[in-house]
Amino acid sequence: MLTFLATAYGVGAAGAALFQTRQLLESRRSCEVSARFFAVYAGGYAIWLAYGASIGSMPLIIVDAIGVVCATATLTIVLSLRGSLLHPSTWNSCPIPTGRSRRAAPVSQGVALAVAALDLLPEVAGIRPSRALSSEGLAATAR
Repeated sequence: MLTFLATAYGVGAAGAALFQTRQLLESRRSCEVSARFFAVYAGGYAIWLAYGASIGSMPLIIVDAIGVVCATATLTIVLSLRGSLLHPSTWNSCPIPTGRSRRAAPVSQGVALAVAALDLLPEVAGIRPSRALSSEGLAATAR
């Protein structure tokens, strides 16, 4: 029973790439999707398929064969929407966004307070640890 459930779940998970495929076909754009991810994804299924075949495990063979087909189909569509499948130079045809600078995420005040309270940093964004939680305050309390 567990073998059947695991195989059924694996088939569903392997076929989940087809949701992305459908979205790609509807939008006719693939720049938002990582082609490298689907290449690694298909490669992973191919390795597991080879392993399943080498040990004769039908659940692995079934799940991973479906995974290879679905991931490869999605990868093929991603690359074909970017240009020609026969000309790899067209695969990087997505525009690189400009004008947007990448900034580090701001530290929330709660995180800053926690760090300051632990006295890991003497001052975080203008917040000083309280005397009771500072090293001097703890030393005074211990006396």
